[in-house]
Amino acid sequence: MSLKDAFLRTRQAALEVAVERARPKTWKAGRVTQDGVTTVTTDPVAADTPDGTHAELLEAHGFDPARYRIVGPIRSTRWTAYLPKEYRTNSTPGEPVEDAFTFQAKASRFQVVERAEGELSIDELVQVVNNYQPGKIEPAAEFTEPGEAYVVALGDAQAGKLESPTEELIGRLLDYMHKAVEPLQGRKVEHIHLAWLGDACEGMNSQGGSLRWRTTLTMTEQVRLIRRLMLKQIEILAPYAERLTVVSVGGNHDEGYSRDLKTREDDSWAVEALNMVADALEFNPAFSHVECYVPGPDEQGVVMDVAGTVIAHVHGHKIKPGKWREWWAGQALGRQAYGEADLLLQGHMHHWQVSEDGDRKWICVPAMESGSTWWRDSTGTWGSPGILTFKTKDGRIRDMTKIEATPEHKNNQPKERSE
Repeated sequence: MSLKDAFLRTRQAALEVAVERARPKTWKAGRVTQDGVTTVTTDPVAADTPDGTHAELLEAHGFDPARYRIVGPIRSTRWTAYLPKEYRTNSTPGEPVEDAFTFQAKASRFQVVERAEGELSIDELVQVVNNYQPGKIEPAAEFTEPGEAYVVALGDAQAGKLESPTEELIGRLLDYMHKAVEPLQGRKVEHIHLAWLGDACEGMNSQGGSLRWRTTLTMTEQVRLIRRLMLKQIEILAPYAERLTVVSVGGNHDEGYSRDLKTREDDSWAVEALNMVADALEFNPAFSHVECYVPGPDEQGVVMDVAGTVIAHVHGHKIKPGKWREWWAGQALGRQAYGEADLLLQGHMHHWQVSEDGDRKWICVPAMESGSTWWRDSTGTWGSPGILTFKTKDGRIRDMTKIEATPEHKNNQPKERSE
């Protein structure tokens, strides 16, 4: 071994020691398997090292990409390591001597599950929805006050989104619905209100159409799936309600038109999905107590009375972040119906938020999709999927709950795919 080779080997060892010494204690390399999910923490590498594809990561850690897949986000951490003084000199002749320096290292963490045999087709995805049956619930005490409504509100499913696998979306939503009816305890309530608050589909038009490659379902398949999910929700909720009202408004992702051809505000696949559901319900007298509401011509939302509480349903993409008061005040100034509401209910912001001004209340529901690569890259955080339930009567809101996934769904893995 030459003196140069010996120096470089010693220098590399010193680098590895420096990196390991500075590494966060909770990011020790290795793997842990629990309930069929393996969490892998990688060895540290230089911070400028490319992350690699999912397949490359799997292969590098002993997983066959044909049998395994990564679920959820790939998280990473970075830290600064310091190279001891005696190893700072560059050994290459003719190169300048390096000054004292620190350098950046990183490690990644991701979760791996075994693939089911083949990926589900759209027909199989729809069949998962059709086959779902909620667990049996025994009758118990009354759940709502007389004249009160039970509200189930959700938004931003973005069905067909690349980083939110469709099988996992279905598993989460069906899990949420089981939890939503669980407290009803087999009793009928006077009024249940189901609100879809836009971005039901990932669509092909948001961001100027640049997301078309990042979809896993065609546009018609996305609509078909959302239609079946709406029908399944109605099938689950209808037996518990004397009256069931359903609203669906359009968002920026599920616009029905191309970005180079502006049409009406109500030209939305989320709106059409509920229209198709309403047509189907008319053929079954068992659902005669179900009413479906969508925006009127060139309207972005729906304003309606729910148990004495006037609710304005919008997606929220026309409201600047943090400016809901200004938007709402403008609607009141312009004598728009939204300005008369007791509650402004929206999606779009992807996280549960609640605020009030006087007796007016504003609620943003969490997203149902699991997370956004764009948001992660912009902010560092991933998603926190869920739906909201609350009771309302005469402008009062109580017992608001964010329903989140059960442990087997927290890794965005539905029961049908993990058994």
